[in-house]
Amino acid sequence: MSKYDEIKEIVIEVANLDTEGITADTQIASLNLESYDMLDIIYNIEEKYDIEFGEPDNLNTVQDLVDYVEKLC
Repeated sequence: MSKYDEIKEIVIEVANLDTEGITADTQIASLNLESYDMLDIIYNIEEKYDIEFGEPDNLNTVQDLVDYVEKLC
C-alpha cells in the first residue's frame, strides 16, 4: 500500500468520511474536520511512520499532507 493510500485511509477512518469523496486534490479545509479530528489524524500518522509532525505550513490538500510525510520519512 502506498503512503498516499495509507494516509487517505487514516483520514477516512478518523474523520468517518466516505472513501469516494477523497482524492489527492481534496482540500483539507473542505473536509470540515473538527480540530480534534486533525490532531487525531496527525497522531495516527506520527505513530504509523514514527515521525514528529511539527507545525508545517501550506498543507492544503491531501497530497500536500502525503508529500510532507514523505519528506519526514
